[in-house]
Amino acid sequence: MEHNTSTEKWLWRMYREVAQYVHNPSAANEVELLNLVSQYRKEAEQQNKTASDDEHEWAMNFR
Repeated sequence: MEHNTSTEKWLWRMYREVAQYVHNPSAANEVELLNLVSQYRKEAEQQNKTASDDEHEWAMNFR
């Protein structure tokens, strides 16, 4: 159950940040979005997930 809650939290935050960036593209919003992606990656690494384990990771692999 924790995983679903965590996933829902990340999906909600990602949706919110992407929507904010799309509606108001600015350098500050871009930085916020990239920081959120970095936070997500760090948490995923701490949980020992790989890109193949997370179906959403491929979409965020734009470094």
